[in-house]
Amino acid sequence: MVNWLGIRADLLAGTTMMMAVAGTAHAQTKASPPPDHDTVQAEPTQPSEQPPSAGEVAAGDIVVTASRQSQLLSRVPLSVSAFTQETLDNQGVKSVADVQRLTPGVAFSQGGQGTTNISVRGIASSVGAATTAIYIDDTPVQVRTLGFSASNPYPTIFDLQRVEVLRGPQGTLFGAGAEGGAIRFITPQPDLTGYSGYARAEVATTQSGAASYEAGAAVGGPLIADRLAFRLSAFFRHSGGYIDKIIGTPSIVDRTGAAGPTDSLHFDKTGTGYADVNWENTTALRGALTWAPTDNLTITPALFYQKRYVHDATSSFWPETSDYASGDFSTPQWVSTIDADHIAIENEPLYEPLNDKFLLPSLNVEWDFGGARLISNTSYFSRRQTFTSDYTTIYERIYAGRSVPVPGDRAITFFGNDQDNFVQEVRLQAADPDARFNWVVGAYFADTRQLATQEAHPNFIYSIPKLGAAVTDGAPFGPGYSAFVNYYGIGLIDGVSYKSRLRVDEQHLAGFAQADFKITDRLKATVGVRVERAKFSYDARYSGANLNQNAPHGLACVPNSSPCVPVPVGAYAPGEGPFAPAYGDGGSSSSETPVTPKFGLSYQADQNNLFYVSATKGYRIGGAQSALPTLCNAQLAELGFTGSPATYKSDSLWSYEAGAKSRLAGGAINLAASAFYIRWRNIQTSVSLSSCANSFVANAASASSRGFDVQVNLNPLDSLSLNLAVGHTLAKFDEPLVLSGKTTITEGSAVPNSGAPWTVTASAQYMLPVGGDIEPFIRGDLTYNSRQRRTGSTDPGTISYDPMMSPVPENTLFNARVGGTFFDRISLSLFMDNVFNAHPHLGLSRSRGQPIYTDYTFRPRTIGVTISSNF
Repeated sequence: MVNWLGIRADLLAGTTMMMAVAGTAHAQTKASPPPDHDTVQAEPTQPSEQPPSAGEVAAGDIVVTASRQSQLLSRVPLSVSAFTQETLDNQGVKSVADVQRLTPGVAFSQGGQGTTNISVRGIASSVGAATTAIYIDDTPVQVRTLGFSASNPYPTIFDLQRVEVLRGPQGTLFGAGAEGGAIRFITPQPDLTGYSGYARAEVATTQSGAASYEAGAAVGGPLIADRLAFRLSAFFRHSGGYIDKIIGTPSIVDRTGAAGPTDSLHFDKTGTGYADVNWENTTALRGALTWAPTDNLTITPALFYQKRYVHDATSSFWPETSDYASGDFSTPQWVSTIDADHIAIENEPLYEPLNDKFLLPSLNVEWDFGGARLISNTSYFSRRQTFTSDYTTIYERIYAGRSVPVPGDRAITFFGNDQDNFVQEVRLQAADPDARFNWVVGAYFADTRQLATQEAHPNFIYSIPKLGAAVTDGAPFGPGYSAFVNYYGIGLIDGVSYKSRLRVDEQHLAGFAQADFKITDRLKATVGVRVERAKFSYDARYSGANLNQNAPHGLACVPNSSPCVPVPVGAYAPGEGPFAPAYGDGGSSSSETPVTPKFGLSYQADQNNLFYVSATKGYRIGGAQSALPTLCNAQLAELGFTGSPATYKSDSLWSYEAGAKSRLAGGAINLAASAFYIRWRNIQTSVSLSSCANSFVANAASASSRGFDVQVNLNPLDSLSLNLAVGHTLAKFDEPLVLSGKTTITEGSAVPNSGAPWTVTASAQYMLPVGGDIEPFIRGDLTYNSRQRRTGSTDPGTISYDPMMSPVPENTLFNARVGGTFFDRISLSLFMDNVFNAHPHLGLSRSRGQPIYTDYTFRPRTIGVTISSNF
């Protein structure tokens, strides 16, 4: 019978098998069409009594190092997604946020001041140590949330061998930062035997925005055959902006904000300060050299440099000044003046620029001496980040009591974050991961330093007539002194009202081991453990009126005296006598010895079907935090705190997982699935203080996360590839957090930043039957996120509840691409991202009871052309 439709016979034969298996393969590589994910195209095989080794599986199955050893993805008893550079190009991936949309169980969110948050299986926290480890090759680069603008660095998506996303705690092999999971960006290594290269260029335009463009190239190969090789890459991308900074004057319609995001105030626009202000440039350079002095020894030094500049890093906009339907977004630009009511701000920027650059030198040494391999990785990660944020609306509300700024008022805050990580790891591991007894043992040392600085520069502080009990010309300093000085006891210091310098030093010394033992040819047991000695120290230095612990608060009393010890009005000048300023400078140190074990069983039923279960512990150490302004003390007291908490404790979790990976119909159907349950205790959680627009970290009650992820890959036609990824995560608090009778977290509410309970990613690619050296294709990619659950300001049971706030609604993003592959080397495509120009409320927020709302959304519809080549 002629198969007129081209439907694969092996697929038809395998459909009954598919009904009996729950799981998904992560990807499939075929000559045609180009792959969406990466797995093997294997020939049909008969089940055998003994599962084959990796070498017996058809070439093309992606090899990953999720277990610290090179193994076929289909044989790793772990929930892992892996994407090669080709896969990333096919789906238009430009950032870690795009990687997230392809990966079930992973959520990525953005906040103010350029911060981001990444969650794996609902394990997320915007404060404290990282819950997701971020690796560039074998170097961890994730940051601790220190100060108010620390955010993880991510390498640009160019010239990558692959990206691996490991779901579930990975503390045994990857340390304390991998409490929820790990994302690994793995770069290509120099090839001692042959030359290869990769190039990509792109131009695009965004609706109601500016043009974007990029270009990059990579090349490598042997300088001396089998002995010396190199790999060099260079990349530049300009991402055009789409948010305008506009000039004008706001006026209040509904002071409470109850009229909603677009009707609570009116903005009289008088001009545009800068159109498409949020553009950014990214430059990345990498070089590596591999020397093989002998057949069993390789030495690879490498250097990675990346610089990112964002002209205005505010990715939020005002709904009142924006048009969601057309994708025309804007936010006010506050323009300062210098007169009797305003002082000059030194080095005042017009916008909110962000500079972020890092340098990563590393040295990898591998020695193969027969039955085992010794691997040493030495690296030093040095990062410098500065960010400027416009705090005008915050200072107006807190200090002047005004809901919107008046003309000429401006407050700027300068942030700095430095990160220096020295990492040394040595591993000794079995040479054959398919042996009956497979093992890896290692030692790890990390010495890390993180420094966070913050300076606030308001220009209108002295013109405020009343602040709390303090009034201009009143107590305790009398005529000639502003309400601000009478409240805080001192004026601005070099124009600064708040200044903090918080440094954290951490040392981690760990030993780890993991062993796999084949109880039978099919059944394998896995046992692993990591024992770590973690030392933590911090040093805090503060200055500025906002942090003066000796502030009189407008009273003619000795500060902090109870009952009042009177002081004659005008008897002392600001900062003198009993009014000499005092700050909460200090430091502390601590040490912990976490133990993170792992237990697992896996059953290789046959060559194509793997089933597994595991139990793993995750952990992250405690830390310190910046002191809060004294304006927060009243609300802190209401919650049972005496002053600003300086430290918080560690938290931990246990994760239980069951999963399956199956290949059916000769590789035409690939399935992988896993279900999990996580119990998380003593969580490091942010507690908001509405009175002073700040927050602090406390150890909250316990939480749990449960759900599953499924990925399905199939090729019903030789020319058609279909992919479906479904993730379900329900991360919730199991008990309330009540502080001094105030409920800050309700039982059953969502863990913040844990993402949508349901995520679906579907893609289809069809190769047009043209023939010859041209392979045209059409593809579409759809991402769906369900409505998020209530928590924090959207939860009616908490003290921070705002009835005008709702959880992030369900949303759908659709991207399309059409193009072709020429001569198996060159790919040219036309793409359209956000085809339907969808603009859901992804980050609608405000200060409770205030008329100013801000929001985030998808980038407007973007159309462009991409050309790439592998050679």
